Amino acid sequence: MLLLLSHGADVNAQDTEQWTPLHAAACCAHINVVKILIAHGANLLAVNADGNMPYDICDDETTLDAIESEMAARGITQAYIDDQRGAPEKAMLDDMKSLHQQGFPLDARQPDGSTYLHTAAANGYYDVAAFLLRCGVPATSR
Repeated sequence: MLLLLSHGADVNAQDTEQWTPLHAAACCAHINVVKILIAHGANLLAVNADGNMPYDICDDETTLDAIESEMAARGITQAYIDDQRGAPEKAMLDDMKSLHQQGFPLDARQPDGSTYLHTAAANGYYDVAAFLLRCGVPATSR
């Protein structure tokens, strides 16, 4: 781990499920890896595709204590956590509202064939999906 970090590895890299190294280390109770990642600036509030932060998926008390102690040291409150957890959905909703105001079609297909509604549904973004449906995006898009 230290070798990778010393050669420029991104401590906050995400996989396709948006897991960071801290998610993996916390989930597997690798306390020493957790401490190294935190010392190298790991994002304690990174949200994975399931909406979980590293501390949400940590079952080991010692590892959880290390994460929560660092959160407290950084002044991270529950209100701030809640804001961060909702930030990706809020950003997408703001983007959709902006596109709508500018007259762009909200049912446009992305290069992979998906639509904004697909993305909202896949991520569990209820408010975004509701907005798109209110704007007339067909629920039957495939």
